[in-house]
Amino acid sequence: MFLLRAITLIAALFFCGTSAITFADQIKLSISIRDLGTIRNLDYLEAHFSKEQIQSLKNLPVQGGKDFQLIKNDQGTFALTPCLFNVYQWTSEGWNNCYLYDNSGYNCGAKFFFRNGQLFSLGTYGFWRNHSDLLSFDSATGSWSLFPTQNQPIDYGAAYTGVGEKGAFLFFGVKQNYRFDNHQDFEQGYFLNFEDFSWQYLSFGNLISTSSSLADFVIHENYLDTKDFMVFSGFSSDPQIGFLIFEKNTLEFRFIKMERAIEILNNPSWILQQANQATISAVRDNPFVLNFDDLYQKAEYVGEAEVLPISAREIEELQNDYILISLGMLIATGVIVFWVLRKEILKVKHLESQKESIETKPQSQKNSDQKLIELFEPFQGKVLTVEQIDQILLINDIPNPDHKKVKRSRLIKEVNQLSESHSGEALIVRKRNPEDKRFIIYEIQNKVPTSLN
Repeated sequence: MFLLRAITLIAALFFCGTSAITFADQIKLSISIRDLGTIRNLDYLEAHFSKEQIQSLKNLPVQGGKDFQLIKNDQGTFALTPCLFNVYQWTSEGWNNCYLYDNSGYNCGAKFFFRNGQLFSLGTYGFWRNHSDLLSFDSATGSWSLFPTQNQPIDYGAAYTGVGEKGAFLFFGVKQNYRFDNHQDFEQGYFLNFEDFSWQYLSFGNLISTSSSLADFVIHENYLDTKDFMVFSGFSSDPQIGFLIFEKNTLEFRFIKMERAIEILNNPSWILQQANQATISAVRDNPFVLNFDDLYQKAEYVGEAEVLPISAREIEELQNDYILISLGMLIATGVIVFWVLRKEILKVKHLESQKESIETKPQSQKNSDQKLIELFEPFQGKVLTVEQIDQILLINDIPNPDHKKVKRSRLIKEVNQLSESHSGEALIVRKRNPEDKRFIIYEIQNKVPTSLN
């Protein structure tokens, strides 16, 4: 028994080594388990995956997953399926399992990916609870281990997961634990920063949703995760059907109209991906070939996400707050027509009263405004981070990031209105960090008003 296990371990070490891998070097194939016996157009895959490799997948065990995930890189060709820890590598003798144990059922719905030559599994549910656990595969021991992260969300499983060079993006999902009869939908997202493996909050505002008619875009359950993009099929509030494309480096969303977008991603038999190009099987036609570098350039900018700091204590509060936000959105539906009718009237009144209110403020209010402006006098000509701005505005202790974001926005708007009324220019200019466009910076101009009286 010992000798047999030693031989197995040596074989795993031989076939399952590691090396440096970049996202551009790997080719991914998602192939439907249920369609393995009837898949058409295999000729389109033969440049990267042989018919023997694909047809012999039928001999591998499956449990709960709907797709095999095949990844080809400079280490070899691998086959993985959620809910099982098995890591199959193609050899001259067929599929060889690099995993040497018998555990299963923990990483159902997992996102598999290679980073720096190491295989990871991220999420999503197992053993009666959702989770966002990051597991790493050790080819030397043939086993999976929990990879430690900071400020990890509790009982959270994402609905959509994308992996880029700098981190993993988790959209929407559910906080669920059957042991405590706990189920809460989550309407925003999280970002796992690969620099320090810390979790951060990913805010979409009201730009996208999986169901809400109040969002600008409603996305469907099927999506693509390419080298630089996450691609969703769905429709805008116009409504127009098309692809909503999320750029992982700039956090920008762009929309391009395409009438067949939902049909293209609606449970295809297979999807082949290399860099930012996807070839997708079709029922009757030849496969669809989509180059998302080109489509992104042609698409219209519609908004962007924002990465915000988060602490472990805030995670629990965020989940509760979004229940209240969801209820608020339902109430807002009842008054939306009335709001639209009044919108233009209120806008005109606001513009007329803004100048008058500044001119007729009592002296005590003017003094308060002066103190607000003077907070930025020591920082003239400097560039500040979000955290530094929050400290200056004395809002860094607000625990909820959405509340803090609203408060920050209101105070910056107030400062700029005061500055514009005095000098004609905004004092605080919000920009993307040129070194890392996921983050926001603030430039403080050199013209802090010395007196508002």
